[in-house]
Amino acid sequence: MSEKVCIVILTVWIIGLAVAFISGIVQDIKSAKFKDVYNPPTRKSLLTSMMIGIVQIVSGILMLTLKNDMTGASGFGIVNLAAGILFFFSSLYKFFKLKR
Repeated sequence: MSEKVCIVILTVWIIGLAVAFISGIVQDIKSAKFKDVYNPPTRKSLLTSMMIGIVQIVSGILMLTLKNDMTGASGFGIVNLAAGILFFFSSLYKFFKLKR
């Protein structure tokens, strides 16, 4: 009987936390202005993003070439390579769009 009471109290508590979290996020989104949330990209920040993309691509290639079946490095390598390519080309696109 006491376990059921504890489970009910825990469930109500978790639901209350979820409601408070969601309502807080909604209030933050309503009160935020776009210029406060998102800073426009600069040349320096885009070059840094491209370098991070290159590092991810290189680490993904290294993981794929040095893979070991026991470590699961092939999965991490594919994810790293795909994220690096996406990151690099999106930064490159924004860089050329910024120059115009």
